[in-house]
Amino acid sequence: MFLFEHVPSVFDEFRRGLRLVPVASGCEYLTGIRAFDQVSVRMRLAGVTRTEIGLIYDCVRVEDGADELVARAWQRHACVRSSGGAIVAAQVPEPLRLALEGYPLDMPRRGCPAGLRVAGRV
Repeated sequence: MFLFEHVPSVFDEFRRGLRLVPVASGCEYLTGIRAFDQVSVRMRLAGVTRTEIGLIYDCVRVEDGADELVARAWQRHACVRSSGGAIVAAQVPEPLRLALEGYPLDMPRRGCPAGLRVAGRV
């Protein structure tokens, strides 16, 4: 929904061959959940480089007005294009980079996972 609401022009880039592919991810499960639990996934920006975007997710069980963290996850996405049959790195589209500038960078509470090395801004 973020792309659709804040950066609809990026879909033109997707039609021209840009892909935003996950290249690394991880999840730390802290406690179990049950069927019919209400779970909210809260996404934060970990960093943006010339070609990659890092995201952090908190999975929170919402019960009786209280939030309980049930899992932490992260993903690193790379922008790529197909060129002559090969996959090559591509820059994060400028409209997307500008839209992300409005969000603070937020690194994981317990350090940066090895695969999420996109901290900072380019």
